[in-house]
Amino acid sequence: EEERDNDQELEEVTRSNNLVIGGWFRSFVSQTQKELKAVDDALIAIGMEKPNEKPKEDQRLSQLISIIERDLRQGKEWKSRERLIVFTEYKTTLDYLENALKEKYPENGNIQILYGGMKSEDREKIKSAFNDPNSSARILIGTDAASEGLNLQETAYRLLHFDIPWNPSRLEQRNGRLDRHGQSRDVIVYHFTSNDSSDLKFLARVVEKVNQIREDLGLVGQVFDRSFQRVFEDEGDRNAEIAIQELEGLGKEVQDFKSKMNLDVLNFEAKANDFYNVNSWFEKKADLTEKAIQETFLEAIANQNSNKENVLKLDTDSDIYRIQTSQLNSDWKTSISNSLGNELGSIPAIAFNANAFIKIEDGREVYRPRRDTVLMHLGHPLLRKAMGYFSRLRYPDKDGYFHRRWTVTQSTAPKEFSDAEFTIFVTTEEIAYNELRETLHNWVRTTAIVVKGEKELSRYEWDASMGNTQPILGETEKKNMVEKAKDIWGSWEEVVQKFLKVEEENISSKIESYLRDELKKSKEFEKETYDSRIKELQKTIELNTTEKRKKELEDMRKSLSQLALFDEVTRDDKRNIQDLEEEIKRTQQQYRNLITYLKSEKNRVLEEIVPKRYKLSDLVKVYPVGIEISFHRGEK
Repeated sequence: EEERDNDQELEEVTRSNNLVIGGWFRSFVSQTQKELKAVDDALIAIGMEKPNEKPKEDQRLSQLISIIERDLRQGKEWKSRERLIVFTEYKTTLDYLENALKEKYPENGNIQILYGGMKSEDREKIKSAFNDPNSSARILIGTDAASEGLNLQETAYRLLHFDIPWNPSRLEQRNGRLDRHGQSRDVIVYHFTSNDSSDLKFLARVVEKVNQIREDLGLVGQVFDRSFQRVFEDEGDRNAEIAIQELEGLGKEVQDFKSKMNLDVLNFEAKANDFYNVNSWFEKKADLTEKAIQETFLEAIANQNSNKENVLKLDTDSDIYRIQTSQLNSDWKTSISNSLGNELGSIPAIAFNANAFIKIEDGREVYRPRRDTVLMHLGHPLLRKAMGYFSRLRYPDKDGYFHRRWTVTQSTAPKEFSDAEFTIFVTTEEIAYNELRETLHNWVRTTAIVVKGEKELSRYEWDASMGNTQPILGETEKKNMVEKAKDIWGSWEEVVQKFLKVEEENISSKIESYLRDELKKSKEFEKETYDSRIKELQKTIELNTTEKRKKELEDMRKSLSQLALFDEVTRDDKRNIQDLEEEIKRTQQQYRNLITYLKSEKNRVLEEIVPKRYKLSDLVKVYPVGIEISFHRGEK
């Protein structure tokens, strides 16, 4: 009964076990003639009196063919958008179905199979064919061993459980091959049921319960597996009707579990809105828009190639770009080839927006990966290379030269300060460490200081949504503005330095206040965690280890008293009792040592680690990253 991921290996083991059991069973043949005759009569009744003969009638196969004819075919042709996955428990069943369906539908490629132990390249080829809407594949027969990690939701939405697994989690795993993100249609799951077969009737009820609990809770395992195991753990021959009655008792457990989970839909929606708002705020503050990411990528290339105008070429799709590698130096060409090159041997297109991968299918938005296009997310090697370039600019090069950290631009004045002459944008990086030298806080922000003449009109935190500054065009105007900015900086440099000092104190004060609250919460959490572990360990010692061993010891002592007449046996038993007593002592001592260690760790964590983790090692450091002086033109 051991689970294996190789169906062929499992069949070999089963065949070997049958031979061993058959050899052992020979001595009981004369006592079981009645039972053997009943089996023979049943095989004759279904037309399988000869070895390896097919049954005259197979109701489940007939039902499968009916489903295929009704839902997948139209006359003698296959419907273009219909596919079916058939899951079996055993590869023997898979082989039987494959032969039967290929005999019924001999067209090449319509019937595909997947089983545990296939070569990875064959598995991927079949999976790709079944996910390809243009392929001839229409029915995929697979075993449970082949179902793990299989994504088939792109073209199929019909699934049949030819055999219903006894493990409900396995049933759920099968359904998950189709019922997952990217599925554009409602998944239809077929299973057999019967009023004549008690086992099949019970398993059909299992399927219904799985669906009910999944709809109620969104999961199956925690409630269903525990109850299902309880139904069968002691009595394998339990009457199916009784088992069904016990299965109905799941209803109360489901309701109890729901109440514990506190599934408040309104509260969930509120939290979802909060998450959306925080995400939007973060995107705005950090300027993580599609346009900003694209500009960052192009600027890094331009600074290292002296040309960014022709690097990206817009493809026919408005969200897709092609990189013109002929415009790049060898370093960038190598990086692009290494990170974008694929099995097709060509450089795929790139997109800065996930919308390029969203398709409308059956009225639903679904995400569809594209082999010819790569999403340039923040973690992509090319974007990391671009960001690494800008990060290095903060430090002197090998000749000790610092790259400029200030710039002069032009922009419109804020609406409420239309008469302002210029704004000084101060970009800073904030870093804070705790006493364990762990990073507590790391943030980059830009503060806008709005100025008229020598008077500061306003100071506020600026983000990209407030408008974009533009470079100054024209060499003469640029030169004049730069000289003017130098004079302005001479007057405002001290103001900015004082601002940085005040920022360090203010941010440190806010973080310290936050850490005091978190320290209290963390101490309570760690204390509860350690106390809980210690109690669990003490309970384990008491219930599972000591009592069990003591019972074994008592049994051995009783056995010793019964066998006192045999000296040789008595000596062995005495030795076994002594060994068991020593093992009990060792085990108890090990658990006592572990409890002592946990108590020591609890004190160390609560008294040393947690206090240091929630305490600043020094004031928050606020480093100037860049200064931008923007001269105003007109109103916003």
